[in-house]
Amino acid sequence: MCHSKQSRTISSSGRVAGDRIACRIRSSIWLANFCLLIIFSRTATGQLPAIELLSLSRIGGQVGTEFDLNVQSGSRTDEVDRIFFSHPGIVGQLNYGPAPPFSEIAAPRYGNFRISIAAEVPSGIYEARVQGRFGLSNSRLFMVTKEPWSQSPGGTSLSSGSTLPMNEFVQDECISRHRKFYHLTLQSKQAIDIRVLTSTLDSRARLLVALVDTSQRQVARAEVLENQDTRLKYLPTQSGTHTLVVSDHLFRGGPEFQYVLQATTSASSETQSPESIPSRLIDRWRSIATWLSKKDSDDRVSMPFDGLAPNIATLRMPTIDTAPTVHDEASYAKSKSCPIEFPNLVSGRFDTDADQDWFEFALEAKTEAVIEIVSDRLGELTDPQLIVYRIDEPGTKSEKTHQIAVADDIANVAAGDVRLSTRDAILRFTAPETSLYRLMVRDQQRADARSQRHGYVLELRKPHHDLSAVAYLAYPTRDNTKSQNLAPTITRNNSMAVAVAITRHDGWQGPVEIQAEGLPKGVSSTGLSLAPDQTNGHLILNASPDAVAHISSLSVHASAKIHDQSAIRTAQALEVTWGPIETHKVPMARLASQLALAVDDRDLVPLHILLGSPKPITVERGAKLRIPIAIQRGEGGKQAVIIRLRNAPAKTKANDLTISAEATNGELELNVPADAPLGEFTCWAQCETKVRIQPNPQAFDRAQKRLNELQWLRGQLDESKMKEIDIAIAAQEKTTKELQDLTKPQDVAVQLPSTAMRLQIVEKP
Repeated sequence: MCHSKQSRTISSSGRVAGDRIACRIRSSIWLANFCLLIIFSRTATGQLPAIELLSLSRIGGQVGTEFDLNVQSGSRTDEVDRIFFSHPGIVGQLNYGPAPPFSEIAAPRYGNFRISIAAEVPSGIYEARVQGRFGLSNSRLFMVTKEPWSQSPGGTSLSSGSTLPMNEFVQDECISRHRKFYHLTLQSKQAIDIRVLTSTLDSRARLLVALVDTSQRQVARAEVLENQDTRLKYLPTQSGTHTLVVSDHLFRGGPEFQYVLQATTSASSETQSPESIPSRLIDRWRSIATWLSKKDSDDRVSMPFDGLAPNIATLRMPTIDTAPTVHDEASYAKSKSCPIEFPNLVSGRFDTDADQDWFEFALEAKTEAVIEIVSDRLGELTDPQLIVYRIDEPGTKSEKTHQIAVADDIANVAAGDVRLSTRDAILRFTAPETSLYRLMVRDQQRADARSQRHGYVLELRKPHHDLSAVAYLAYPTRDNTKSQNLAPTITRNNSMAVAVAITRHDGWQGPVEIQAEGLPKGVSSTGLSLAPDQTNGHLILNASPDAVAHISSLSVHASAKIHDQSAIRTAQALEVTWGPIETHKVPMARLASQLALAVDDRDLVPLHILLGSPKPITVERGAKLRIPIAIQRGEGGKQAVIIRLRNAPAKTKANDLTISAEATNGELELNVPADAPLGEFTCWAQCETKVRIQPNPQAFDRAQKRLNELQWLRGQLDESKMKEIDIAIAAQEKTTKELQDLTKPQDVAVQLPSTAMRLQIVEKP
């Protein structure tokens, strides 16, 4: 991205007032100190300096418009001079301010951009990243709409409430310990639909939303929903000014608790037709699957408007490509079963929290059957359960039922650092004999959280063996409760762990190979082997000491042999959006358009740990393996290192190893029991130590250079300029001294990944 710099020349004959110069200098000092505060505010996190983007001042805009956007909050966001969007039609240019005293070069306004959205950009949700001194940041979502956006922040009292414009998007944020008020003029019998977007736009807010009428009586409210946006629909019984009241459910506030409002009206109440639910869900399932496939080939495709959770990443296109059988609630009593064929695609709905839908179908003995319910993954507020019964002598007085299988939530396949589970269910069983089978589908969602009917889709099929995968950046810590989002930036002589979680579908078991493609020059990976009993692991990327600066998109592929057929699947990219908070004990994550990777060549990690050897190491069952460890120490990497083995095969054990500050080699002992699983595995080590680093020494160098220039210039000016130049020199001396103190070498506690090693466990002869 190129930036056209503005310049300003100070005329030698003109006289600038001393107090004006002093004011500008004081402003520059305040800005420098503010940036320094941000730079060093996260030193205590115990990690190498890395940028983290928390919020932007604008999280959306209208097509064909321009506006200013600022980095509103984050850490290590100093010298942010570039912004990237996942669509080339959204462009940001760095803004510049007046040149500082005695300079002809315009001053960059770091973190402040002029955004332009081209008219041809489709409406949707895209990603934004910024780049600064400490690399490329994590992404935040940015919404593009055809409708206009307005700046109408709500008041903090009923009397100070602002008018909420209809059909426009209004961005606002929660204020700690306060509510926000908005006034709307409504007409009797004219339905109002209010959408409040939070999770869709990476907000931490979980909102309480209520509507009060002209008599200040609450007439409608929206429930607090887990990881979902808020929506309120109401049909007014009287005309007049109504008030919308919005607040975080824990009364939190700040830039991280933003939300976007949109109020629309219609001539009549937009009640959802129960008959429309089945077709709507089938269409949504197919559209999501289509979006996932398009995203692999074109990362400019926007995300669906209402956002997608991580658990959607393993949702496949229905294997039964026929018109679905619709369960007609009116045709069947509570305990009466709907006859269907097997296999089949079925769509139904839950009318109440106690609703139970029954289906019956015939199976031959030893038939393998898979029943998958898709509801939560389609954004429905449900918690479905499946129970299968075998029926003896159906339709007679001697009828007996035998429970065959039951299925509830799909378990989390990740290592606990993100939530990749779903409340949907998959049930797999083999028919014990030729008989009639009955399926009960019920919802376990709380009744007080339901505001409307919700639907589901059932796929009854024979096993369709396949695999799918997701990949995301793993925060290098042993304690997942301290995890957070991570910048996709790797520095020279450093390693990065990319977490990969796979799903083996319908009972298939087999080893899976994970490889990274699109690695920039100077970055390598040994790949990752996942044994049949492993669902997750880490792909380790290694940047060489001479790696060059580069920004690219990383592609992670999972490959396997399924019934002697090669299967290669592209892992869907995830982004960890927030670390654990009061209401979420594991990090929050969402789907991402791409797995970004940036190489930053301005820093060199003074410590590099090599685990094992470049070639696979073989060990027999019942043996002990000594894994060699080599430490490449540079200046600043002279402390003791604690080595903890990660991704070790099941049943094996390796105690932590401490390598003293004076040593550069060690051996990690791995105990391999006689019943350890056979196969090939990939291990790496998490290494805890302290390194001495000098954060952003370039900032001090630039400040010193500027001070030298001013001091030289003082000797070239006449007496009339002495007061102004002395003020500028004094201000620059103060800034230089502060930077000298803040950029001096620091000891930082870090947890670094080692290189990866291949391990083969074989049977003892």
